[in-house]
Amino acid sequence: MPITTEMRESHDLIVFTLQGTVTARELLETIRSYWELENPARLVLWRGEAGATIGRLTADEARKVASVVSDYKDRVVRREKGRSAIVAPADVDYGLARMIEAFQKSGEPDLPYQLRVFRDEKLAMAWLLAK
Repeated sequence: MPITTEMRESHDLIVFTLQGTVTARELLETIRSYWELENPARLVLWRGEAGATIGRLTADEARKVASVVSDYKDRVVRREKGRSAIVAPADVDYGLARMIEAFQKSGEPDLPYQLRVFRDEKLAMAWLLAK
């Protein structure tokens, strides 16, 4: 499985860990399964194991990944004051993650949660867990 899921209920956090080369289809399936949860976690961390990449995504695929949230507008309210962090240390992954962030902010400016991209997982976790 190119993306594994770990629930950390004590922090209301779900961690998605990418492995290998991850496709847009795999990202979309994971995002959809998250939004279909009965109670989606308020905090979300996307991280990659060594060598994991989204570097083969096209700009159009990045836009689709960013816009899938619009399919779940009835569920988005469950993430009131939520945060999502993407950790992308490699330049190509960081650039694509920033595209996803920009596409989501421009397409859905009124989302009740924040999305930020980081190069460092410790900084991402600190931001996610900050009060």
